[in-house]
Amino acid sequence: MAAARQHTEVKVIRQGWCVKESGNTFMGQYNWRRRWFSLVYKGSDVTLSYYRNQTDKQPAGSVRLDKTYCTRELEIGEKSKPHCFAVGPLIDNGAVRTYFMSCESEQDKLEWMAVIDATIEGVPERAEKRRQTIALKHRSKTAISKLPMSAIPEDNQEYLDHHYRLDRWHRLCQIATTGQWKKIDTKDDITVARFTFKEQSMVVIKIDGVASATKDVVFTFLQRSTRQGGKLDYPFRHENVLQEIEGDLPGNVFYCQYPVPLPRISPRLVCAVRTWVPEYCTRNGTSGLLVFSVDHPGLPKMKGMERAEIQPSGIILTAERKPDGKEVTRLTVVAQLDAQKTLQRMLRGAYKSGLLKIGIRSGFQHICQHLRRQMELFDV
Repeated sequence: MAAARQHTEVKVIRQGWCVKESGNTFMGQYNWRRRWFSLVYKGSDVTLSYYRNQTDKQPAGSVRLDKTYCTRELEIGEKSKPHCFAVGPLIDNGAVRTYFMSCESEQDKLEWMAVIDATIEGVPERAEKRRQTIALKHRSKTAISKLPMSAIPEDNQEYLDHHYRLDRWHRLCQIATTGQWKKIDTKDDITVARFTFKEQSMVVIKIDGVASATKDVVFTFLQRSTRQGGKLDYPFRHENVLQEIEGDLPGNVFYCQYPVPLPRISPRLVCAVRTWVPEYCTRNGTSGLLVFSVDHPGLPKMKGMERAEIQPSGIILTAERKPDGKEVTRLTVVAQLDAQKTLQRMLRGAYKSGLLKIGIRSGFQHICQHLRRQMELFDV
């Protein structure tokens, strides 16, 4: 036992001053106190401790960070302190404390977040790479967020061009068929897969299954059922249309607010193009629905909103023929989403835990059930 303890490596990963929110309140007000923080890696244990003075031998407090912990950016208006981030459980249940740390600079904050997450995952050596990735992503988003909507010229709406949207459709089809899919899981004839979450800002998920109907029937059903009042209208139920798109690839530019029924999570705002892609426009015999985020000069300014980003996503329909000669349709749903900050981490955690995959399969089966009922109703 003594020999085993001698071989357990104790490594200080990072130390430094931060301002911590006190766990005690006075008349509903939290206090912020400057503390010396130390992140220690011992075997598989990760401990974050804080001291009143840098030379203190005993910490004023500490927390063991297991795999259920992570860092996160703060939601809009959550705390007033600058360069602040949170360390706590992935899903706030009220029983486990979340620690809020305010750093001296944005760079210092990003470094703390990177090393804490990398150390929890058991790969502290990746902290530098993780820090650079987070910093690059932050600079990119900051540059975009500082551009006022009024500065976006109306003639810069290249997404209104037929060829631009068709190019994104073919990129989506390429991702669906040749993407680096991992964790491929097939159950009840429904396959769910994803891209790796490491160094990936987007959550990229694919759902694949077969519907017992011809492609034109499925295409028409999806168009009708996703309209407001339709059986599958939930993603677009409260949309506000900014611009209609005519032509061979009809659709519109819309924005929608999506409330999140979780504590301290602000609503997500999506501004996107929705385009229906008929088979005669494509080079590969596919058809379906294409959605991707855009900036639009008509989008009103909204406070307290996080902008969720959607890279080309949608539903791809491909005709297949069974051994008995019956034509069926393969439905491939690809989602590329950055829900931002806490919600993005929760998406990843829900997928890893298996909860999201259960919901995805249920949703796919829900679509197929409604399709079968429509076919029975019209005797198709």
